Order: sequence, then C-alpha cells, then structure tokens
Amino acid sequence: MKYYLLAAFSAAVLLSSCNDNIPDQSLAEEGPSRASITTIVPDTSSTVTKAKATQIALNQFASQGSRAAEKEISSVQTVVDSIGSPAMHIVNFADQQGFVIVSATKDYFPVLAESDHGNFNLASLSPEHPVNLWLADY
Repeated sequence: MKYYLLAAFSAAVLLSSCNDNIPDQSLAEEGPSRASITTIVPDTSSTVTKAKATQIALNQFASQGSRAAEKEISSVQTVVDSIGSPAMHIVNFADQQGFVIVSATKDYFPVLAESDHGNFNLASLSPEHPVNLWLADY
C-alpha cells in the first residue's frame, strides 16, 4: 500500500512540475528572420592601398596610447621601386605631429618607420643622407 502511495505522490509531483513554456508555433510559421547577414570577404591581395596605409598609420599611434583620433593627415605619398611598383606609403600628419612609413606590400612588416614629431619629405633629403641607403636597400 505504501508503494502505491509513493508512486501516486511521485506522479503528482512530476505532473505538477511541467509548465507551459512551449514556444509559440505561430512565430515560427511567419517565415525567415529579417536579420541582416554580413559577409566578410578576406583580403587576399598582396598590396597595401593608400587608404589601408592611412588606417595602419592611425592605428599605429592609437596602439601606443596617443591621441590618434585627433591627428589629421596632411599627405600620403607613395614611393615606387625601380620597376614602378609601389614600395611604401609615407603618411605625414598635419602640424608636424609625426609620420608613419607603411610598406606597400604584405611581404614586409606593415610599419617600416615612424616618428611622433616632424614630417618625412623625400624631396628635402640630400643625396648622401643615410636614409637613401635604407631606401635603396628596401
């Protein structure tokens, strides 16, 4: 007799623990969700554009904790190699707030040189300046 009372009590507890949290089927019948789908296409090119070089230059200063968002870019100059292919981009910031030299190919590290003051101007370098050796080697 105790066994039947225990079984009846267990069944009652089990049935009372069921709830009505079943999802509404009418929502599923409305059709597919209208959520936007974003597809990211990986960049497989081997070159770095001027726009990408600008982003890299701004990120370079932001990663060092400086106020890169307040910096304004005054010029982006592309240096080409002996066969006319882009070799590097020189990104100068306004008001002599520095420069970043970014590789134009993904074969090298993205940032080749940087400074948080002054600007880099190839035209103002004398032919015997040591930077010319580095540029020729690059």
